[in-house]
Parts: sequence; C-alpha cells; structure tokens
Amino acid sequence: MFRCICFLLFVLKFCSAQRFDAAQYPFPLSLEQSKRCNMRSASHVCDPDQVLSEPDRYRLENDLKQIGYKSKGTQGATQYCDTKGVQALLAISRQGPPDAADQLSSLWKQDEQCKKSIVFFFSANDHKLYYSGAEHSGLSQSDFNSIVAKYRSELDANHITSALSGIFKEIASRGTQDTSGTPTRGGNYSIIYLPEFVKFLLPNCYVESIIELVYIVD
Repeated sequence: MFRCICFLLFVLKFCSAQRFDAAQYPFPLSLEQSKRCNMRSASHVCDPDQVLSEPDRYRLENDLKQIGYKSKGTQGATQYCDTKGVQALLAISRQGPPDAADQLSSLWKQDEQCKKSIVFFFSANDHKLYYSGAEHSGLSQSDFNSIVAKYRSELDANHITSALSGIFKEIASRGTQDTSGTPTRGGNYSIIYLPEFVKFLLPNCYVESIIELVYIVD
C-alpha cells in the first residue's frame, strides 16, 4: 500500500512538472527574460527547455525576422500600421497544449496597436506546431495548415530546425495581406547584426527599427 501511494505521488509530481504554464513562460522580447529563453538578448525565439542548439535558435530567429521584413506595406503608405510588418515569435517547449499559442498571445499582447503579430508554439515531444495570429496578421488557419502539412514528414523525423525554417521561409515568401488591403512589398533584405553593447544601450523597439531600415529593392 505504501509503495502504491509513493508511486502515485511520483506520477502526480511528474505530470505537474510537465504541465505547461503560460504565465511562467518567459517573454522573448524582454531583455530581462532573454536568458531564460536561452538567447543572448531580446529576440523572437524562446527555448527555455533547450530543445534546439544555439545556432539553430539563431537560424530560426533570422527566419522569423524575414516574416516581418517581407510583410511590410508599400513605401508610399502613410499610416504606421500600413507600413509595419508582422511580428512573429516562436515559443518552444518539451510539451504543451494545442491552445498554448493562444494563451501566450493573450498574455504577451505584443502588438495591440496594429494587431499584426503571430505567436508560433512548438511542442517538441509530439512534434506539433501551433500558431495564434492577430486580426491583421494575414495568415489564415487553412494556409498555415497547408504549409505545415508539407513539412510534416520532416517534423515526424525529428528534423525540427530544417522543418521550422522551411515553414517560416514559406510564410515569409508569401508575404501577408492586411485586411485593410494594403499590398505587401517584395524585395531582398540585408540584416545588420548590431554589437551586443548597442542592444543594451538602446531600447529593443529602437534597435529593431534600426535593423529594419536596411532594405534593398529588387
């Protein structure tokens, strides 16, 4: 009887440790929480369980930034929200529920003004990728499902980084179409990697604005 009770307590403790808690999950855009995300500074990727290696995390960081760059509106647009790109974040965990992306999106509220944001959530144990898109993110559930389906075999084979990178690149290549009808721009983009001390001296929003100024028209 005593052994049975001990076993049940162990199972309950294990299950509790595996339970996803959105309120305790670190916010990647926060400089203070970036180390918990296993990133060197504020970023678009959070991997507290270290599912991926650091080079893989930064590879996906670059892919997520491309979604923002390539979803910007035309240069002739005058309204801020018409020119702003979609801000995409990736949260990674060993295990999480299907609504984890929705939970995190509700908590983070990273773009209340323009509502052009996406939260991706990857549950590593079952190789599932979920997303939660704001009103003007431009990515529909059907489009997301069709893109992920192309990389399902890679995900199931545990080729996580290459699969996620392919998914994000395809989303970026499509651009996004805001519900206001503002066309997105194509083109190639150059990324500037600022020195770490600059990121500490400037607020994250300003650092990102500086990086996004570099745009090369086809």
